[in-house]
Amino acid sequence: MMATTRSLGLVMVVSLGVVVASCPPKHVADGLMDPVLRRAILGRVWETVDEHYLYQDFGGLDWHEELAHYRTEVGLAADNAGFYATVDEMIYALGDDHSIYLAPWEACDEDRYYETPPAANGDGVAVVPAPKGWRLDDRADIAYLQLPSFDSLAVPGLVDQLLADTLEQGPVTGLVLDLRQNYGGYLDAAYEVLENFVEGEVGSEYDDLGVYPISLNAGQHFKSLATLPMVVLVDEGTNSAAEIVAAVLQHRGRAIVVGRTTPGNTEAVVNFDFVDGSRLWLAVGGFRLPNGSSLEETGVEPNLVVETGGSGSDPFLDAAIAALVPR
Repeated sequence: MMATTRSLGLVMVVSLGVVVASCPPKHVADGLMDPVLRRAILGRVWETVDEHYLYQDFGGLDWHEELAHYRTEVGLAADNAGFYATVDEMIYALGDDHSIYLAPWEACDEDRYYETPPAANGDGVAVVPAPKGWRLDDRADIAYLQLPSFDSLAVPGLVDQLLADTLEQGPVTGLVLDLRQNYGGYLDAAYEVLENFVEGEVGSEYDDLGVYPISLNAGQHFKSLATLPMVVLVDEGTNSAAEIVAAVLQHRGRAIVVGRTTPGNTEAVVNFDFVDGSRLWLAVGGFRLPNGSSLEETGVEPNLVVETGGSGSDPFLDAAIAALVPR
């Protein structure tokens, strides 16, 4: 994670999952901080949004009026937990799907969460969900790769290993990349995974200062997979960086996208950490395809829509196989 607004390559594009770790708080939730400190923290958070927010209309809000309103509200909060919840309410009012404000103990828990490598804990519950891959049972010539998130910079290496293992098992005639319910993560991780399938310019990132073209180098498995037919599965739970991956593969004609239209939540966010230990994740950038189109609020439209229900245990996968093996 980067506390900067000008180099978007490593920022998060994410819908945050559940924080599962715990750590000692800098300010206890039921404590009561000095009113002057409350106003200072609120002011610094407000200034950060004022200086760096992607949308200069602040989602239709009068941002100066918001400051006046919340100066009163933070003074009324009964304890620290109420204070931080009130500041988060101000950020939530911006109306985008990424910006969020965390209390010091929440920021500490988040650090523990993102330091955890993709795996499952002792109870078998995913902490940072890991990618999985195998050959389909009834079509051993078709490889299946499931990516639940790009929530760790270790994801590309794990994907490389899964692809290597799959290719070592013999010839493949198609690949299904399952991005359903993928809630996003690091753009760098998403780009590195994409390098196995595409190279060259795939689009651009932009912020209030300019536009930054994104060009990818051929990845470890690019040559082996260059001509392999490919389907990407998406649904209403495919968010952020996962939407960008699906859109790039579709736009380049590299894959057929199958499933349901994605939400269109693709702002790039960066973290700003404050002296009290609290943290602001703020939308500061966006992504556009090479043709200039944005995914924000429109999402990725599948080439082949899968309606609710259908025959078989997984109608999405059935549709993907049909697209890979035309009759």
